[in-house]
Amino acid sequence: MNDCKNVFKKVSSNGFVRGYCATTLYNYFKTILDNDDVEKLRWPVCREDVSSVEVKRLEKLLEIPFTRRVSTSKAIYWKAVFLETLIISIDEMLLEIKNDIIRDDDTTDISEIAEITSNVTATFLYLYLLNKAMYRHRKNALCDTTPEVHRVFTEIKHLVEEMTTLFCEHDLILAWCGTQVVPVLFKYDIPANLI
Repeated sequence: MNDCKNVFKKVSSNGFVRGYCATTLYNYFKTILDNDDVEKLRWPVCREDVSSVEVKRLEKLLEIPFTRRVSTSKAIYWKAVFLETLIISIDEMLLEIKNDIIRDDDTTDISEIAEITSNVTATFLYLYLLNKAMYRHRKNALCDTTPEVHRVFTEIKHLVEEMTTLFCEHDLILAWCGTQVVPVLFKYDIPANLI
């Protein structure tokens, strides 16, 4: 460790502190991440999953320019995966709502429809924060030939529009640990002189 220019310290979940040569460790992480083998990305000794926070801390220590960081390329990758998942989820939930309305029998529980509706609006919010053009396209396509379904979709559309206006100064970043992605919502700090 005395020969390392930069030492990166990691505290494992059981409290042991380990030091790594920062450059060698980064090259190890980068090789795995460049090959999209995220499930193989583990700490060399303790074998715990590596998180995006730890990779970014390592990149900051090594003063790697933002555009050349492996965390930047992974953020783009996870954003594409998350976006695709959101679109599939929205389509599935809208279909489920439509089928529940059309079926309209006594077995349909109103609380289940309410839960699906709230999930749809939350998913639309994530979509809004990730890709505004795709959000507008999906939101504007909320219509149906069945009058009852169309009325519900119009209400969902209105609710989504109202909700997204509350988050116009927010952004979404995707943190990850192993193969688990966690959306993190944060508000911009807008200087008062720009408002």
